[in-house]
Amino acid sequence: CLCLCLVLVFEMSDCENEKKCVAVHEGSGATLGYYLLGGTVVSWCPSGKEEDDVFFVSEHTVIKEGKAIRGGIPIAFPQFSGDGPLPNHGFARTAVWTKEADKCGDGVVVLSLKDNETTLGIWDHPFLLQLKIEFDNTQCSTTLSVTNTGGDAIEFQALLHTYYRVADINAVKVDGLKGLKFLDKVRDFNEFEHTEDSLIVNGETDRIFKEASPAPSAKGHALLNCGSKKLRDIVFWAETGADEASMQQITSDVVVWNPWVEKAMSMGDFGDEEYGTMICVEPGCVKNKASLQPAHIFNIHQVVTV
Repeated sequence: CLCLCLVLVFEMSDCENEKKCVAVHEGSGATLGYYLLGGTVVSWCPSGKEEDDVFFVSEHTVIKEGKAIRGGIPIAFPQFSGDGPLPNHGFARTAVWTKEADKCGDGVVVLSLKDNETTLGIWDHPFLLQLKIEFDNTQCSTTLSVTNTGGDAIEFQALLHTYYRVADINAVKVDGLKGLKFLDKVRDFNEFEHTEDSLIVNGETDRIFKEASPAPSAKGHALLNCGSKKLRDIVFWAETGADEASMQQITSDVVVWNPWVEKAMSMGDFGDEEYGTMICVEPGCVKNKASLQPAHIFNIHQVVTV
């Protein structure tokens, strides 16, 4: 594998699963940071310099097995948020993943998670998750694949809970959502239509935009203006099929989240002022749950261009 792995050891921890790995795209010098813990991507620096990191990670996050990392791209599976009886956002973001070394390459990282005694005790279904990240100095493509390895059909939610670093939340705009209907968690899950050209965050924001990438062929698109002349072009879509050659696009959603002042102060792994330097734009199947027959595959794709 051509992936270069650098190890940063956190205080009071020598657990392999709690060490950060850094992959390098040799052609451009771009870097990608990730943990086996949660299969979580935590940084993408197109220039290779930390100050150019596209993703946000809280300075207060706790890197500890069994706890989700607050930032980067945590994976929600097989449940979104508290929308069901399982742990919040499911178990994929707190489980220990495996690096598929034979599938890695220059600017390519592949991680996987399969069912085990712990997951089956929470969600009694066999599965295989694979996370493939391809990156260089202009684009980072993330694909989460779910394979139903059991004998019965399964239904689930899956989401790439992507945290973006921004200069000042008061200057942030999210375009591309006009005309979409959304469920507003801040307003008792009531449904509204987004009628403005841009979404501007000026308070707690937690919206599930439904059918943001409608089947059968249209891909979802959001343009994130982070301030300081930094744009993040985000394209996303979901698909299912018996194999990669027979994939058919399905409807997927996108969530936009910022905790704002009061909620930020109540979160133990998040700084009181950090709401001002982040926003989440999260593609996935939330209200439109995914269904898979045995041996079938589901993919959720996210392509970020800077």
